[in-house]
Amino acid sequence: MKNDTKRKGFVFKTYEAKSQSPFEMLFEIFKELITHTSGDFDEAIDWLRTLDKEYKLTNDKYTIDDFIDDLKKKGI
Repeated sequence: MKNDTKRKGFVFKTYEAKSQSPFEMLFEIFKELITHTSGDFDEAIDWLRTLDKEYKLTNDKYTIDDFIDDLKKKGI
């Protein structure tokens, strides 16, 4: 039997999230919220603002208002 030098098994490493723009990150959350609010845009945005206050999802460079503007620009 040939001695196989390749190791088999699992390799564990630190999780590295894929790079997302602020819009992409907020849009992922927004899609979940719009589903849970049965399509109520205002309620979903209110929830997004609440989550932003608690978890600091935005900063001075990109705010929830910027996100809303980007949604409008993209026709969403």
